Amino acid sequence: MFRTVEEFRKSKTWQRFILALKLERLGDGGANICAHCGKPIIAKYDCIGHHTIEVTQDNVNDATVTLNPDNVELVHHRCHNKIHDRWQGGNPYSKHGREVYMVWGSPCSGKTSWVEDNAAPEDLVVDVDKLFAAICTAGIYNKPSGLLPSAMVVRNALLDHIKVRAGKWQRAWVIGGYPLLMERVRLTQSLGAESLFIECPKSLCLERAVQRSVIWSKAIEQWWDSYQPDPPGSSGDGF
Repeated sequence: MFRTVEEFRKSKTWQRFILALKLERLGDGGANICAHCGKPIIAKYDCIGHHTIEVTQDNVNDATVTLNPDNVELVHHRCHNKIHDRWQGGNPYSKHGREVYMVWGSPCSGKTSWVEDNAAPEDLVVDVDKLFAAICTAGIYNKPSGLLPSAMVVRNALLDHIKVRAGKWQRAWVIGGYPLLMERVRLTQSLGAESLFIECPKSLCLERAVQRSVIWSKAIEQWWDSYQPDPPGSSGDGF
């Protein structure tokens, strides 16, 4: 028995179900097809299990709703947000409009680009790279070490803002490296956030870093040296 929708969403029951459904619905090209826009879902972190009959506190233990393949569509993350915005009338205070995502991965893995493709204009985005660019003239790809404490003050203030769901933002996206497992667990729990790992091979990250600076190459090496993957089956999928 599940006490809340959130408990079901993070359960191994749902994780096993949605994984099996994704494998069952793989197309000829090896990708799932978005039921909303009809385009392939290339990255597995971009594939969301959407319940057409919404899971609520009243039906969370009704398997004919929660674990019924006929009631679950596979959609892009951005399509999932569009679906719920339409159903909820774009209300920033609706339960689907106060979601928090922790988007993490190696430097140069494409975290910021992915968020820019998925976030709405009214969403709150906390990106340390852009915070540095906002408080100095060094540019987005340079982080003067002397300004790190100042950047962290701004970041932590925004995280506190998210924790209590202050403001009128629809969703919040927290972007960072977060290679250490315990740091990710602590942050997702304190923010009430969903963890989204942006997977990218180290070789491709290093290739992208060449276009920036040697500092980024070092940052990538350090990230991979300290990276601790999530335990198998620990990441859930949205609704």
